[in-house]
Amino acid sequence: KGGGASGSGGASAPAEGSDAVGSDRWLLQAERILQGAAESVRRRTARTEPYPVPEGFRDLAGPMTLVHVAAELHRATGSAIAAEVMTDARAALLGGERSLLGDGTWWEYRPDASADHDTLLARHVTPGHLLELLWMLVHVGDRHPQLAVPDSTLTALALRALDTGWDRAEGGLLRYVDRDTGAKPSGRELGTPYETLVQRTWDTKLWWVHAESMYATALLARRTGSDELADWAERVREYTLATFPAPDGQEWSQIRSRDGSPLDEVVALPVKDPMHIARSLLLLNALEAVDGS
Repeated sequence: KGGGASGSGGASAPAEGSDAVGSDRWLLQAERILQGAAESVRRRTARTEPYPVPEGFRDLAGPMTLVHVAAELHRATGSAIAAEVMTDARAALLGGERSLLGDGTWWEYRPDASADHDTLLARHVTPGHLLELLWMLVHVGDRHPQLAVPDSTLTALALRALDTGWDRAEGGLLRYVDRDTGAKPSGRELGTPYETLVQRTWDTKLWWVHAESMYATALLARRTGSDELADWAERVREYTLATFPAPDGQEWSQIRSRDGSPLDEVVALPVKDPMHIARSLLLLNALEAVDGS
């Protein structure tokens, strides 16, 4: 698909020994990796251990990751292969068998069969995940207007995620919720490790959810002009900065219990991942700089 790595660009081969040789090799390898990932997602063979996607379901994470990584590779290199993967992944999210629906609802795990709509996998959603995806789609649309998502769709999805996921008892965004009630996810279980994770950690408050949501709501409020989103942006920002940064300003407590107190427990993977914090704060700084210029 995409004509192979040799199909990208049309520049003449760089002179042997030049810096361009290394750059060209890096691009070819990046394109091969991206193509392989896109094919495995399409064939549903992509490995997602320790929480494999069960047969009969499509996950949001696959095309979400592809659209973002492909967009960044295209931004850096102009790769035609990256552009194709980005376009295909965007279509998977918003096309015929889409994960994002026009009424503001979305599938975290979309079942192939309507008989599986009653499962916990189909009924649960991850509000922070959707909000992270929305800012990625805005970035894609800014550079590729033909792929832009209408403001009305962005607004409907963001408001649904915030309204469904916000913890009205304690504040902040819950990790997983039922798509209809906003409460603890429920539904017929298939016995997967991921379902155990959802039930065990659904009411935790996580650093990445709030860091990503802080940028997403700020960006979407400015982009759409929605007063409601502007109110949400302020609410998310206040909760996030009051809850996660350590008092000395040198660290964030990444995992919190429902009431916001630090939780010394592994709730997903046994790693410490500061990427979401740094990326979101850098993007927020860039957004503020644009607004102030």
